[in-house]
Parts: sequence; structure tokens; C-alpha cells
Amino acid sequence: MRRDQPTHPVLAALGGAKWFAKRRPTQKADDHAQKGCSTCGMHDMQKPVFRCSQCQWTYYCSRECQRADWKRHKEACRDAFQSRKRVEQLKQENPEEATMAEDWINWRQAANSVDTEALCHALNLQRDPSRGRTHIVFRQAVYTPNDSKSIRKKFQIVNCSVYRIEDVLTDIEDFMDLNEGEGRAYIQELIDELIEGDRTGDGVPILELKLAPGLEIYLGYLMSSRSKLRQITYNSHWRELMNPKSPPGPMPPLKSGAQDAEFRF
Repeated sequence: MRRDQPTHPVLAALGGAKWFAKRRPTQKADDHAQKGCSTCGMHDMQKPVFRCSQCQWTYYCSRECQRADWKRHKEACRDAFQSRKRVEQLKQENPEEATMAEDWINWRQAANSVDTEALCHALNLQRDPSRGRTHIVFRQAVYTPNDSKSIRKKFQIVNCSVYRIEDVLTDIEDFMDLNEGEGRAYIQELIDELIEGDRTGDGVPILELKLAPGLEIYLGYLMSSRSKLRQITYNSHWRELMNPKSPPGPMPPLKSGAQDAEFRF
């Protein structure tokens, strides 16, 4: 699936992009797909890319592209750096807690196309892409370090609900330790960053808040695309994509009293 080029004849013979929809991507495949320059989109098959040395997450193909993206990237980069710095300090005090905290960082940042697809279904972006700007997914996880060596299985989602952002602004302020009234601007800034970084103009933002006992709360954001959403048939059993063996139930009641808005259009 080459960016800005005609479909490769092998992919066309397999059935096009729909062929990928029938396959469950491996961690290796997802990691490889993520290795593209955050500024220009150049993939590592076309040109060598390197990770940002500070956040250890975002890829670039050149120092020029890295500098061009710094305004958008700097806040997330510094947050990621501080999180990893706290882990290093914790290793001296409590190695077990440090391992859990490090797994939490790596788990939430690991590329996982199936999980991203589940979020698209949860928000029902196929029906209404604008919900990416007005709704958010809250997910609660538990640490399961012995289930597998795969980073994807170090945590399991046990609770999940979809909310209107407007309804949970006070909860977001509480979770993220923001001052009263700062939630709206904080969320809008995240959305603006996603839109600013969208090279295609086809992007649909996805916001989620992840919680786990004893770990820092993470307000994550990523981008899907309208063209990709058109290839995905809505799956009402999206919770099974997050955790096939034990699909997550709804979130416990929030302080705000906000209700699940999955089917409220």
C-alpha cells in the first residue's frame, strides 16, 4: 500500500486493501507500518528513518523534518520523556513498580491496528466521522504481566465506555489534574495538533483516556482517515477486538454522572 502511488500489482491481485481487512496484523507488521516520517510520510522502505531520541516514539526521515514538526510534537515529546524519566528514578526505589510503569508506557504506545479499529467502531466513525471531534473513549485496564511476553498482552481492557466530550470535561480535569475550566481548551489543543499534523486533509481524530490502578493516567490521541473508514464495515462486537477472551464491560459511574453515548447521535 504505497503512499501517493498506484496500487502495487501484487496487492491488486490479492484483492486490494480489503485483503488486509481479513487478516489480523501481527505486532511486527504493525510496528513496521508505524515506521514513517511524522512530517512528510516517507516510509522506511523508501528512506531510512530514526526515532526521536527524547520520546522514543515518533519517527523522522531527516533532521529538517524533525525541526519542522517540533512545534506540534514538543509537548507530547516532553510528556513522554518525563514519563520515562520517572521510570528510571523508580527503578532505584521499587524495581517491580518500575517494570509495571515501563510496561504501561510501552503498551499504550505500541502500534496496534486492531485496537485502533475497535476505537473506530466504538465511536461509530463510519456513520459519523465528526464524532472524532465530539466524543471520547474512556478505558480502564489491569496489569497482566504473566499472560504473554507480547507487549500487547501486558494489560487488558476491563471497562470501556464512549462519552460526549462536553459531558466529561470535569472528569477529564479531575483525571489529568487540570484547573477548573481548563478541560475544554486542553482537549481542543489536542484536536488542533492532530489536524495540524494531518498531511492528507483526510484525517479523523480519535481521543481516548486510559486508566490503570497505580499508574499515571494517559490521555491519548491518534488519527484515522475517512478513506480507511469507508473500507471498514461497522462491527457492533468491537469490545471483543479489545479483549476476545473477556470483552470489557461499561465504565464504572463517573463523578460527573455522564452517561454512555455510544448510541446517542
